[in-house]
Amino acid sequence: MTSYGFNVVIKQPDLGNLVTGGYNLGVQKSTSGSQPLQWLGIPLLAGNIQVRYTAEYQVFYTTTMYQSGAVIMETAYNNTNMGQSWSYAPASGFTTTVLSPPVDGSSTAVQNNLGGYASFGLAQSASVNGGSPMFSPLAVVPPMPNGAVATFTPSQTLNLYFIYNTVTNGTVATGKSNPYTVTLQANVFPTFVFSN
Repeated sequence: MTSYGFNVVIKQPDLGNLVTGGYNLGVQKSTSGSQPLQWLGIPLLAGNIQVRYTAEYQVFYTTTMYQSGAVIMETAYNNTNMGQSWSYAPASGFTTTVLSPPVDGSSTAVQNNLGGYASFGLAQSASVNGGSPMFSPLAVVPPMPNGAVATFTPSQTLNLYFIYNTVTNGTVATGKSNPYTVTLQANVFPTFVFSN
């Protein structure tokens, strides 16, 4: 399976200053058609950070409102591949569906069949510092009416930033530093060094 990832090295005295100041590393992944979330919040426990991920995704339904500082929680979810489309209804959960026009191989979509307004999102699995891979929300759409379709097209463009006191994955992040934007390539794991 194709892997993506990066390494971050933070040298002293910057690491000490960031830790003392209460900062953590945040990662946002660009996903068109949606509002971005802090996909990963990483405590600065050491000066070397390693992130790895593959194209493993979940679509999800959420009742959490998109507002500053909110942590988007997955109320219901389903594994998905790019090119698949889903319908979500209370009785049946996520079921495959055919949309017109169909989604292409770089996107996945969810049609709202809840009978009222609902919000959906996309999560992706990642591993930090060799830990077990975990799914975390990376994007969400605002509440949309019954019958509407949310289409998610993730890219390999990431924003890396330092953020004060926010380490929860899936957070509507505010108060972040100027992001460092990078586009990753498959099976290439660049190292980014932060120092004065």
